[in-house]
Amino acid sequence: MVKELLQLLADQAGCMFISDLHNPDKAELLAEILPALPAEQYTLWAWNDAVEYITGQTKQFDTPAAAKAYLRRYCAGGLPSTADAG
Repeated sequence: MVKELLQLLADQAGCMFISDLHNPDKAELLAEILPALPAEQYTLWAWNDAVEYITGQTKQFDTPAAAKAYLRRYCAGGLPSTADAG
């Protein structure tokens, strides 16, 4: 059985709880973890949900690969966070 995407990311990032994914200290680690995950292994819904949960931004992507790429850029510091906007 395949783990839910958020649970897998939390486990691989060493989080005790999924909510720990909100910790900015986990972002760099997530950016390193994401390339190894096949985008197609999870549904588009799961990727969109992960983007919203981790970034706090509601985004709707057309493909799992696009959502994964956005999340990786965000975690690597390549996109502004909601705290920076405003």
